[in-house]
Amino acid sequence: MSVFKEYRARLRKETWCIDIRIDGHRYRDSGFASKREAEDAVAQLRSSILRGKYDLPTERPVILLRELVAERVRDLDDTNKHHRNVRTVLERFRDFFPFEKEVASLTSADCLAYKRERVTRGKLKPNSINRELEAVTAMCRAAGLYFPSLENWKPPAMPYERVGERGRERVLSDDEVARLLKKMREPRRRREQPASVRTRHAVADMVQVALMTGMRLGEIQKLRWEWVDLKAGVVTLPADATKTKTARVVPVSAALRAILDRRRAAALSPALVFTNDRGTLGIGRTKVYRCLRRESERAKVSYGRNAEGGFCFHDTRHTATTALLHGGADVATTSEILGHSQRTMTLRYAHSTLESKRRAGEILGRFGENLDAKSPANSEGD
Repeated sequence: MSVFKEYRARLRKETWCIDIRIDGHRYRDSGFASKREAEDAVAQLRSSILRGKYDLPTERPVILLRELVAERVRDLDDTNKHHRNVRTVLERFRDFFPFEKEVASLTSADCLAYKRERVTRGKLKPNSINRELEAVTAMCRAAGLYFPSLENWKPPAMPYERVGERGRERVLSDDEVARLLKKMREPRRRREQPASVRTRHAVADMVQVALMTGMRLGEIQKLRWEWVDLKAGVVTLPADATKTKTARVVPVSAALRAILDRRRAAALSPALVFTNDRGTLGIGRTKVYRCLRRESERAKVSYGRNAEGGFCFHDTRHTATTALLHGGADVATTSEILGHSQRTMTLRYAHSTLESKRRAGEILGRFGENLDAKSPANSEGD
């Protein structure tokens, strides 16, 4: 048997081993923590043989899909819930295809077959299957980083599910932001615990930071003091802290500097900018959502994806994008600040507001007045 389990008395634990023979050559290895790791090692060994190692010639490098998935999974952090979900998606995608499936032979038809299988058996909603395909797309785009022979390989187009025409259209108005922040920054209320007050004020700062930078909630939760450079006026987010796994630089405005100065003066942790009331861990996502829901009700602002006209934390990113573009920032700069992988995504995040429609109406009105002034009827009257 090529993959088997054995008990190592010296370490007092069971490990997985491989023992295979190919063309008269025997290859053995041990110390794998799981059967999956041992199977991945066998796949890599077979691929190495196909690539010409061990004195076995081949015409071109062959990279198996299992190899690519193994390399991608190795970069994931098992302590991160999102990374664990990505690992599950990639391993499910790998197991859908034959063992010897090559990366270069992966086509859009293959991805469509996988999607149909997931929709049929998993009964997934469009957004869920799109998230799975996004994980596969990110892996395929990074294939050249893991295997130089795939540097010029063009990944297949993913058959994403269509989710409405525009997606969410929620942008917070200036009045809504003012009312919400006013309620959240109120002093201690009757019978309110001091820890709850600190959390409420911290969440208010998080909302304001999101509105002024367009940062995602997960990025704000991970924000560390070592990434903040107030002298240079920037916050540098490392690649492992962003959704797209790409480092980016966010400018620090005067208002954002004031928030960071205030938080540094009352910092409970030397590492994280936003922590719980004891300063031991970051503020959990559930606590942020509960606080937002409670304070939105007090501020008379509709909250929640299922509520009519309700907003969620991610809508602060839509609001920041809209403010940047309406304020005159170009698409390229806005895309870099927000960390969008494609500039078309930036345009999808921008929404028209009542004020922008009024300004557009004024522009069209002036255009119409100029047409009237140049019309033949007015010229004859003169």
